[in-house]
Amino acid sequence: MKKPLLIVLGIIFVVLLVINLAVKNPSFNTKQGLIGFAVGSKQYALAEETYKDLTALDSINPDNYYGHLVSHFNIPAETTTDHQVKKRDDTAIFSFYESKSRSADPYQRDIGLYGLGLYYSLQDFNDKALDYFAKVENRSFKYLNNSIGRIYFEKEQYELAEKYLLREIYSGGNTGGAYPNLIAVYFQTNALDKLGELLADKKDEYFTAADLTEYYFKTDKPLPYLKTIVATGISNMDLKSLAAAFLIMLVWLIYLRKIDLFEPEKWRYIILTFLLGGVFSYGTFILTDINNHFIGFRLSGGIFNDFMYCFLGIGLVEELMKLIPFLLLLRFTRVVNEPVDYIIYTSVSALGFAFSENIFYFHGYGLDIIHGRALIAVVIHMICSSVIGYGIYFGTGKMEMNQTQRVLLFLFIAAFCHGFFDFWLVNEEVSYLKFLSFFFAIIGLVTWNSLISNALNYSVSEDNKLQNLDGLKLKAYLIYGLSFILIFEYVMVSFKYGPGVGNECLTESVQSGAYLIVFISSSLSSFVIKRNAKWSANINRQTD
Repeated sequence: MKKPLLIVLGIIFVVLLVINLAVKNPSFNTKQGLIGFAVGSKQYALAEETYKDLTALDSINPDNYYGHLVSHFNIPAETTTDHQVKKRDDTAIFSFYESKSRSADPYQRDIGLYGLGLYYSLQDFNDKALDYFAKVENRSFKYLNNSIGRIYFEKEQYELAEKYLLREIYSGGNTGGAYPNLIAVYFQTNALDKLGELLADKKDEYFTAADLTEYYFKTDKPLPYLKTIVATGISNMDLKSLAAAFLIMLVWLIYLRKIDLFEPEKWRYIILTFLLGGVFSYGTFILTDINNHFIGFRLSGGIFNDFMYCFLGIGLVEELMKLIPFLLLLRFTRVVNEPVDYIIYTSVSALGFAFSENIFYFHGYGLDIIHGRALIAVVIHMICSSVIGYGIYFGTGKMEMNQTQRVLLFLFIAAFCHGFFDFWLVNEEVSYLKFLSFFFAIIGLVTWNSLISNALNYSVSEDNKLQNLDGLKLKAYLIYGLSFILIFEYVMVSFKYGPGVGNECLTESVQSGAYLIVFISSSLSSFVIKRNAKWSANINRQTD
């Protein structure tokens, strides 16, 4: 254990040195360029400071004030550094706009009043926000009507919301915010004809991919619906996201090959299963739309509702899509011919699913989540899928059930585990308990170790030579592989945002991921293989 860790630390030191010497922090000729960099790298305090400078240079541009406030409230209300909790200071920004609201200049006074309204709106004090918005003299002030319309949308007063949003659009104000909000109003009121008019008027740039798929689904247009799903997947495939997703897949795929001791699977079946897992991941869009728009089962914020949604609306849907490639393999080939194959192939299908999912996350949320996806999300996908595969095989000898019943039973068990993990991360009411998802992942790793160990033991027969995995080599492989993913994340972030941001990202990644790398490497490398002849001789595999 010590040698691989020392080597990894040495590699990290060398990479740090090279990056900090060879890569320069970006410089910008304009404040707007600096703001784009700050927002992209999630340095919202820097964005707020730069917007503040712009308000001094151009005191009549409402864009500067809007960006100033939004950047400020993108800063987390609380951050923990060196075990100390630091709260965001809202005093200065409130005083800034409160002072402007008392200005003798009508335009500056409107900026102050609107700023105070937005100040409260961004903290969900909507009634107080409306009070300040009502005092703004210029009723065509850019952003004003959009902000009022958004509040009425949240209050479920959709006619008023539409009225103010249209006013924002007609006045040529914040159309980039008003159109998406108007689209949300029309979806909420099921005004499909008005949505169609917006599309006919070539306003599709304001529709998200989710908006378009929902519209085509509700208007019974299957070809545009499917085309949008596929086009969205392709548009997410930028080089960095593809490279990150591929690296994670490769590290775990090689691991699965290493634990397949007795009869290593042919690559063509591994690749086929992986590709099917990726293809069927798109089925989640279809099932989720059926669930949301026909059944009406959605996240609502309620604890019981959201738990059941995570279980059935997320867990069951995703586990079903990951299971289908394995069932196809089981039905049309004979390659699943030993107990460990049930773990290998369900995990490979999960890797295909996670590959597609990772591309979406990296494209949409940034490259600083690469190590988290590799160490937690992908592993949870493989664990839950393995529960189904292991349960199908184990049930053949231990349960009075046919194969269909076994599949359904363990599908629901895996879906429950998946939903349990997601719930604490999704529901705001229990967000203070999100550490339970982490503990569940730890328990899942220990459980996966047992499933793999048992599957390997049951795979031993008189025909294959009894052998043990080299635990030290397997542990070293996982340390190297998972650490390389973390280093890759650091390099990608550093090239995009500069070594300053990269260094901060690496520090946070090491703090959150180092323990997991050590724990995962230890948990998934210690297997003792022994012949389990009694099981092998008496197993009765039902095929129905």
